[in-house]
Amino acid sequence: MRPVFENVYDIFYDYARRRLKPIKDLGKGFVLRKVGRKIRLHFAIDDFIDWWDSDISSKTLESMLREETYTEAVFKWFPENSNMMGVVKDLTVKPSRVLHSKVFYIDLSVINDEDKLLKSISKRRRRDLKNMLNRLDKAGEWYAKIEALNDEHWKLMLSWIVKRFPTGPFSEDDYVSTIRRVISELDTDFWSLTLNDRPIAYSLVIKDENVAYWYLEGFDEDFKYYSPAKVLLYRMIIHYQSRGFKEFNFMKGESSYKLWWAKDYRKIYRYEFLNPNIFKRFASFLIG
Repeated sequence: MRPVFENVYDIFYDYARRRLKPIKDLGKGFVLRKVGRKIRLHFAIDDFIDWWDSDISSKTLESMLREETYTEAVFKWFPENSNMMGVVKDLTVKPSRVLHSKVFYIDLSVINDEDKLLKSISKRRRRDLKNMLNRLDKAGEWYAKIEALNDEHWKLMLSWIVKRFPTGPFSEDDYVSTIRRVISELDTDFWSLTLNDRPIAYSLVIKDENVAYWYLEGFDEDFKYYSPAKVLLYRMIIHYQSRGFKEFNFMKGESSYKLWWAKDYRKIYRYEFLNPNIFKRFASFLIG
């Protein structure tokens, strides 16, 4: 499996070295960082993107796990059938805990037109969608379209996101500038939903090898009666169907709105290791 968005790994790695204050820079995208009283060994990108892969060898990772001074190593979230999954399975050091989550997606090679999309959801959800569209129609003129992402759009979308999640990462300037830089390096579509010429929802989709990844969304809560994020999502899926994309990917998480549309998923895994050297594990509590 090809590492996902690997051309921006270094951007996230630079952020990790600045923001997470690693005790040691290990190369290969790995850092040691303090989390409470513990020191963790982790892959720098794993806190900032929903799933990933790495081309690291099992020999290199085994060496890190055995030779570095840390309490626990946490690697989250990498996909089944990925190189990283093969690497951790080949380790002689065994994990203390393994968890999994899901990445939901729509197979657009099968659900390849609007009629099939609507048939794939429940009768109740079709009715809900019809009601959402009717509300917008009664409210005035509305459009869902792709446009160029500019600073004004970006600031407005961020304000919507931070209003809903005031303690989330988008309240931090360095994180925001990092994501903006990442976006500039990737092939993206910026979507807007406007009602009577007023923007009420934005979404950002990353495109990679005929897969559309729904990465960011924000909406004006003053217009939540119209369910703008759901309507915009509907229009986006139809667009990528019509353009011959093979998949619409919802990224990590099992939120109910994803289950409106997607039944298929891939598992992604979190592996946790305690330092196999009890003395180095104890020493890690004395550092910092």
